[in-house]
Formats: sequence, structure tokens, C-alpha cells
Amino acid sequence: MLLIPSLELRGGRVVDNPEDPIALATRLVAAGVLRLQVVDLDGAQAGHPVQQALIARLVAACPGVPLQVAGGVRSEDGAQQHLDAGAQFVVLDTRAATQPHLVQDLCLEFPTHVLVALEAHAGKLAAEHWSKHAQHSLLEVAQQLEREGVAAVVHAERDGGAGAASAALARGLQVPVFDGSGLRLARQVTALKAAQDDGVAGALLAPACLAAGFDLAALLRAAR
Repeated sequence: MLLIPSLELRGGRVVDNPEDPIALATRLVAAGVLRLQVVDLDGAQAGHPVQQALIARLVAACPGVPLQVAGGVRSEDGAQQHLDAGAQFVVLDTRAATQPHLVQDLCLEFPTHVLVALEAHAGKLAAEHWSKHAQHSLLEVAQQLEREGVAAVVHAERDGGAGAASAALARGLQVPVFDGSGLRLARQVTALKAAQDDGVAGALLAPACLAAGFDLAALLRAAR
């Protein structure tokens, strides 16, 4: 099962982490991490990619380790910029995923490279301002996105504790599901690993797992 640290970038630095982003990424890969997520917070605020140069440096520093990039993907051009920087996947957030035709267009243009992150609450999409999906369950929305061609779904529960809910969602889909709740304990990893047969392919790690003194090896052992 993949455990994916998430580096949230703002102003060329990782939020709440003193390490140089390149040094941090290479340290995580040396510890055994097989995929990284990068969140372009500046891009998310601007509505278009901002951190492409740093993303390209991260790709070069971690050869063979896929990067999935979130933040600033609101169009085909935004996705293209992240992929041109070397990212293997782009991750659309709920706002982007509910734009008419955007997911389908991106999946047609970049097949196998588009992931969607869905935040949910009590089995419903947590998207108060997007009435298109207000009457649909999370599973129904995810199944529609699957039909449009997404490569995977990243699922997080607004009130935390997404593990069981991610497993339930995965049972209704053919594409992999990643738990996006932010794991930080070995027992959480062990519990989620039991859902691999349901289609849960991995999980994002909490920001605390990026700290130099954190025992990341224990989580990676639990995921094997």
C-alpha cells in the first residue's frame, strides 16, 4: 500500500517545515517513499500553476518517484503546465471536479494522469456551493467521475476518520481509492491496509510525518 507524503508549497517553501524542499523530498525517498504529493498553494489561490519550476526540480531530484500535483488546476493549460514540469499526475479538487466538462476534457487530453480529490461529509459531497451534486451521494459522484476517465479518487472526510468510508467507497469503484484523511499512526496504516482488497491503494500522510524526527520507517513497515 502506498503511503504518500504531501508537501504543501507556499513561496517556494514547505509550509511549517524548515527543510529545503529538495532536501526534504530526497530524505523521504531515501526512507522508502514511493510517491510524493505536492500541493501548489500559491497556484490554488491564483487559480493557475505557480510552482512549476520547483516542481521540475523536485522531479529531477527524485528520479523514478511519481509526483502527483494539486493546486491551480482549473483548465487544460493548468494541467499541461504541471505535467510539463514532470509531474506524473494532476489532482483536481472538489471545485475543479464539479466544473462542467472539465474532468472529461482533461481525461480525454491526459488519459491515466488525472486524479480527483473529493471531500465528503456523512456520505455526501462536501460542496455546498455546487448544487449540481447536492442531491447525489459521494459514491454516485465518484462513479460519474470514473465514467469520465479519472485514474483514481482521493477521498477525505470533513470530520476525519476516513478509513472505513474510503474502503466503502472503493468497493463501489473500479479505479483505485486513496485515503486523504492524513494518516500519522502505524495502527491507522494497519487498519487501512486491511482494505486493500476493497480497492484502497494507499493514503496521504499528515504534515507531522514530514518532520525530521518522525518515525516514518514505522509507517512504511506497517504498509508493506
